[in-house]
Amino acid sequence: MVFTERLQRVLQTVGGAKAVALVGRDGIAVERLAISDEPNLDLATAQFTDIAKKIQLANQELEAGSLREMIQRTDRYLVLLTTITNEYFLMMILDADGSLGRARFELRKVAAAFYDELV
Repeated sequence: MVFTERLQRVLQTVGGAKAVALVGRDGIAVERLAISDEPNLDLATAQFTDIAKKIQLANQELEAGSLREMIQRTDRYLVLLTTITNEYFLMMILDADGSLGRARFELRKVAAAFYDELV
């Protein structure tokens, strides 16, 4: 599948990448790839999608525009969420010292490539 191939390339290209997923607004991964069991990718996609939906609602109330990207940095991980459409996100989890700039760049490229297939 085209999704799997592109996600695999991103996972291999970004330094420190642990997982990447194409996620629906419901929090369920359409496609997911991980190089380890930590952190729990299913739980992460559900939780971070819920947070993104809440941010989108806040943005609507504030008339701030659409959520395009969300980044969370913790002691152990970097989590990036990039919007593809109103219904789909890309999520990547990296080690805390992973390549954030490269991850953002690669996710934006993949989001643009997936857009036509998801609309």
